[in-house]
Amino acid sequence: MRAGKIGSSPTRNVAWTLITFAVGVTVGLVVSQLRIGDSPEASTPTTQRPDAVATIDGVTITAADVEAEIARRGGASFQTAEARRALLDEMIRLEVLAAQARRAGYESEHAMRSEMKHLLAGRYRESHLEPQLRAITVDAEEIESVYHDEAERFTIPAAAHAAMIRFAWTATTSADGRQRIRERAATAREAALRQSGGQDFGALAAQHSDDQASRYRGGDLGWLVTSQPDGRLEAPVLAAIAALEPGAVSDLIETDSGLYLIKVLDTREAELRPLAAVADEIRAQIQARKVAEATAQFHTEAATGLSIRVDEERFAAIAPPSKEIVETQRQPPPLPQI
Repeated sequence: MRAGKIGSSPTRNVAWTLITFAVGVTVGLVVSQLRIGDSPEASTPTTQRPDAVATIDGVTITAADVEAEIARRGGASFQTAEARRALLDEMIRLEVLAAQARRAGYESEHAMRSEMKHLLAGRYRESHLEPQLRAITVDAEEIESVYHDEAERFTIPAAAHAAMIRFAWTATTSADGRQRIRERAATAREAALRQSGGQDFGALAAQHSDDQASRYRGGDLGWLVTSQPDGRLEAPVLAAIAALEPGAVSDLIETDSGLYLIKVLDTREAELRPLAAVADEIRAQIQARKVAEATAQFHTEAATGLSIRVDEERFAAIAPPSKEIVETQRQPPPLPQI
């Protein structure tokens, strides 16, 4: 059946009224988009939400969104309608750039997905873990307990201030040569024993010692922790230093590298550092332990109820990266300031 021709009847008047209304709505939408500098093609027809303030490519900005952004920025700068309108335009520009980024395929890039995952994970951590970590405290009893249980760690070890004279020989030194060195060392020791004080031991060291590092310092070795190895001295020498009282001169100590004559100038007993001096160190240690434990527990609880599977064989087949990695993947350009 053919459609009837519209003439000057009531039916024709109703049709023209509907067409005019539709054109008016379309023009209104175009004008609204042009007001914020966007093209009409940027929007996708959607069902308008009753609380929508603006819609960009199908994404809605609601009144609640604007109010939340005002609150996030402190609110004080948005007392005027002009300031609130400027904020809305900024939010729209953000959505426009986000829409174009999606159309450009940036969402599918690994780097972008990784950044988004880190952002989401960071937000979850901030909401659920950070409050727990901020609530962690360390009381005085915990500090004192560690101080007594680990007293050795807070003890300054015993030490001796010593000087030496070294009479060197090598593996190729003959028996006669070694004998002459022994005689020279014995003479120096007798001279050291005749000294009433320790001040002249340095002169003997300058005269006799083959150790160039200490010879012109009077043989001074400084303070030595005798319970710990010292790269400058062989074990028998350290043992002799540990056994001597202040002012005492050792017997001649024979090693594969020669003879040593030791004089101990002073000693210092082991000393437990005061609690007040190490309290901050202990507190930091306990705090770090509690943070590590809370963090581990947080990740364990977060994984509860989730299916986690690892294909170990496939993982083992992943080749290690080369020493020099050249980035060849397309990277999204930095977004302009909005």
